[in-house]
Amino acid sequence: MISFLGRVVTNWVVKAPVSQLNLFATIFDYTGGSASDDSDGTSLRCFIEKTTYNKDYIHRKRIDNVGLIYSLETKTDLMNGSWAPAAHTVLGTREFNGEYDEVTNEISTDDPNVFIRLKITEQ
Repeated sequence: MISFLGRVVTNWVVKAPVSQLNLFATIFDYTGGSASDDSDGTSLRCFIEKTTYNKDYIHRKRIDNVGLIYSLETKTDLMNGSWAPAAHTVLGTREFNGEYDEVTNEISTDDPNVFIRLKITEQ
């Protein structure tokens, strides 16, 4: 239970799974500090203040086939509706095993329970 007058939404229940590791990162976020790069925790501030949720999505991309197009899509209900193009930012890439690049994407959404898929098509 968290109380922060004027910042925390009243009677708001977060249904997304959280970890004790996240408390450390959250406290640092609220106090203006920066959590150590060695920490596996993620700030829960966006959940607490009911704002945009950022999710990191990492996928591998073949470096020997430039004819492949990689796109991310999101959906909130796996049974109904269509997949939609995901608004995302590529945070970085790094070589993996000589045949692939690992691509880290940040996806911003207003729903903490969004599903993400990688769609690969040929040109």
